[in-house]
Amino acid sequence: MIDKQLKPSKYNFFAEDFNGDLIITNLLFNTFAKVSKDKKNLVLSILKGNLESSHYQQSIIDNMNKFNFLIDCDLDEGALLDLQYYNIVYSDERLEITIIPTDACDFNCIYCYQDNECRNYMTEDVQERLIKYLKKNIKKHQQLVISWFGGEPLLAKKTVLRIMEEIKDICTRASVPFVSRMSTNGFNLDFETFQKLTSLHVLHYQITIDGVPEIHNKQRPHKSGKNSFDTIVDNLKKIRDDYKSKNISIGLRINTTPQIVERMNDFLDFLQQEFGDDKRFSIIWEWVRDWGGEKILYQNHAIVKSPSLLTAWMDESTKRGLSSIDLYLFKNGLGLCEACKKNGYIINYDGTVCKCTLAINDANYRNTNTVGILDPFGKMNIDNKKLSKWLIREPKEKCLECVVLPYCMSASCPYGNKILQSENCPPIEELLPYLLRNYSSQGKIPTLEGDNIYGS
Repeated sequence: MIDKQLKPSKYNFFAEDFNGDLIITNLLFNTFAKVSKDKKNLVLSILKGNLESSHYQQSIIDNMNKFNFLIDCDLDEGALLDLQYYNIVYSDERLEITIIPTDACDFNCIYCYQDNECRNYMTEDVQERLIKYLKKNIKKHQQLVISWFGGEPLLAKKTVLRIMEEIKDICTRASVPFVSRMSTNGFNLDFETFQKLTSLHVLHYQITIDGVPEIHNKQRPHKSGKNSFDTIVDNLKKIRDDYKSKNISIGLRINTTPQIVERMNDFLDFLQQEFGDDKRFSIIWEWVRDWGGEKILYQNHAIVKSPSLLTAWMDESTKRGLSSIDLYLFKNGLGLCEACKKNGYIINYDGTVCKCTLAINDANYRNTNTVGILDPFGKMNIDNKKLSKWLIREPKEKCLECVVLPYCMSASCPYGNKILQSENCPPIEELLPYLLRNYSSQGKIPTLEGDNIYGS
């Protein structure tokens, strides 16, 4: 007889593997387990509330409780989720800073929301303000995460390297661990530059390749007319072959359009051949939407209304042994960008402190987005009235019953949901089965079953 002091968690999510095995994840507790197909109906019955049967043995209940698929009846999961939310949003443990060293870019991507005429670079004065701020404040935090964004950050390579050298020294002296990531088009990521960046803890990269060469070069052309695809891929191959450490990750982002899908089979052949055996490389699945700006108004043919256009290809890539970035899987609250967090800031090239990269180029909301400025003494002067518009969440009724609430916590995109007053719900529930299958194929999910777990 089942111990009636347990109940199924409301945040259990189920998917099937390619061979029919059941994959279970709990999004509140970040647990995963796999159940063989001949036992899945039994497990599903328990996890759907059928808690009485003479066929169960205590060991299966213990295992489900261990993975938090079954939880104590008196546990208030909503209260626990709220606590986790406040710990993530208001904690001083982690300082997250995105730095925009320039708003200039050498590409002319068809869907980009940024202005082609931007040519601004961070001055030495602003660099000094940022360095002074970090020196004064780093000991208030237990971890520092630096993200590089643009424009194209490697057009300001000297600035990036100089600031990272200072950050490495500051954090070493303060004994505060730090890591850095970069969103770059990859055109200027030659091997020498890559080596310098990794030596300074820039270890995670997002680089977009939009399909086969003919399509990529149309969607992401270099302003000079150069073949951007070949240069990017040559840089990546050099990293693949000559950088031996496993301490890096490179996400190959695909901004999917109908045109890419027409040649997706060929593109996956290419990715499989060039990067399929190197698990440092993974696919980031995206689809072209209206991210703002003027260009997208003339690119209706490229807009994709939902991720359903690419989900079958996510499964196909998994079958080919390609890894997908598990953006949704590693911990709750991962859907909260730095705009949601008290200690998450964007330092723009001019020293202004912002919350959202999308809103920086939106003239209607630029003032709302600019919540402060770095002064010459390294103090971050913040307008709390503006800041509150980004931090305070307002859960909708439907959110409270959503199985994937622990991912976004009703606060995933304050720019869309609060500033623009538009419904901006992440499609996690639609994408999660495909990502779980990919995660499972990499051997990362333990088995719930064991000897003598099930009654005969």
